[in-house]
Parts: sequence; C-alpha cells; structure tokens
Amino acid sequence: MITINGKEYNLFFGMKFLEEIDGLSSDKEVNEELAYLLATAIYDENLLSISKLLKACLVTYPSLTKNEIDEYLERDVTPKELKKLVGFIKNTAKACNVTQRVMAEVEKAIKEAQA
Repeated sequence: MITINGKEYNLFFGMKFLEEIDGLSSDKEVNEELAYLLATAIYDENLLSISKLLKACLVTYPSLTKNEIDEYLERDVTPKELKKLVGFIKNTAKACNVTQRVMAEVEKAIKEAQA
C-alpha cells in the first residue's frame, strides 16, 4: 500500500495491470516488457520503470491521475522511501499469480549475471 496525496492505494498486479504493460511496447511481448520493468525498477531503482509499474498497478483507481503519480515520485519519495517502495514492488510481484513466473525469471537472470 502506498499513500499519494493523503490517500492509501493498494498495488494490483492483475489483468488490468497486464493490459497496461502490454500497451507500453508494440515490439516486445508482455512478459519481456514486464521482466525489463521489474528488473530495472528493483535492481537499478530506475525511476521511469518504477513510474510505469506504479501507473499500471494503480490503473484500477480511475480518480488517481498519472500526473499525481509522477508528482508523488518527484516530490514525496525520499531515497529511504524509494528503497521501501522498490521492496514493496518486489515482494508484491513475487506474491501475485500474474507476475510470479516473470519475477522468478528476473531473479534467475540477475543471479546468473552476477555469477
């Protein structure tokens, strides 16, 4: 759960999330795009990837705008909160049916790259 403008929001890694991820890239499969975003968000703390994941997770809240999400990341997230947010994204991605397999593949690839 994250708080934006004083309101709490759950991050949903469901079908609407996947539809949003699928719409991000026309030249990649949805799993490739998702793996890239998860890897760069979690292991590089890439703010653009974090932003794309958050926007896709929060698409179930129509009253929350993409601009508000950007402002939250630009204005409200301290380095300490960013680490917490990245950890939350990682744990949520590992727990949700939709993202479990992709997250396992990302972790495997990272371990192989570090070896």
